[in-house]
Amino acid sequence: MSGGIILLMNSIIHSIRNILTEITGNKKYESIQITDNLLTSGISSIMIIRLFMKLEQYYKFQISIDDFVPSNINTLEKMALFVVGNMKG
Repeated sequence: MSGGIILLMNSIIHSIRNILTEITGNKKYESIQITDNLLTSGISSIMIIRLFMKLEQYYKFQISIDDFVPSNINTLEKMALFVVGNMKG
């Protein structure tokens, strides 16, 4: 990955951590590791939807219901890669 993509990924991961902390009210998400399984960390499906709604608004992309599969959303790293892959321009 190029330096620009790494910086973007880090920015997205930081945003995801902040949004998860806001949505859940739990500060543990400020330090969650990028490979930790979010789907077993106590996050509900509604929280995941709220997270992606905020990410869509901030990073200007759209997600389809078909994209809500574990391979796209179960870790911070996979979420960030998904957002980068779907960003416009």
